[in-house]
Amino acid sequence: MALGSLAKKLFRTVARVIPQCGMVSQAVAFNMFLAFFPSLLVVLGLMSSSLSGKNGQELAVRLSVILPPGSWQLISDFLLRREVNPWDWVLLGWVGTLLVGSQVMKLIMEGIHLIYGDHEEHSFLGRQLRGLLLFCIDRGVARGRRAECLRPAIAAMDDWRIRQVAVSS
Repeated sequence: MALGSLAKKLFRTVARVIPQCGMVSQAVAFNMFLAFFPSLLVVLGLMSSSLSGKNGQELAVRLSVILPPGSWQLISDFLLRREVNPWDWVLLGWVGTLLVGSQVMKLIMEGIHLIYGDHEEHSFLGRQLRGLLLFCIDRGVARGRRAECLRPAIAAMDDWRIRQVAVSS
């Protein structure tokens, strides 16, 4: 295939897809931005035991370097105070992640329908449930991939522990 022919096909593809999905792609990008904050609640809720104590303030200041503006206020106001159980924040973060993640998946499916000209309408609840199911499947597959990648490291740690027990007995 000639380079000119490839460029022409690429241009036609972009010209066909971009105008139809402009608003949907912006909505997906915005929802992905919103998904950061529930994820932040989960991570910081899980790290809350590390954030308590005298070293917690130093760790929180170090985290502020990588967090977006305004996130430091969230950490200092809510997570460093002990009035609320950190597991409540984790639960709230998981619920928010499920809600926003299912919306992202729903919008991605809507974009695919726009691209391929599928005009089949589903009920509101059906679209929400399909998005939630797709998000849960995606997260399950991602966790499975991570587990596969970590399997050799876990096996090496187990071997090391067995050798340590054998040496000490």
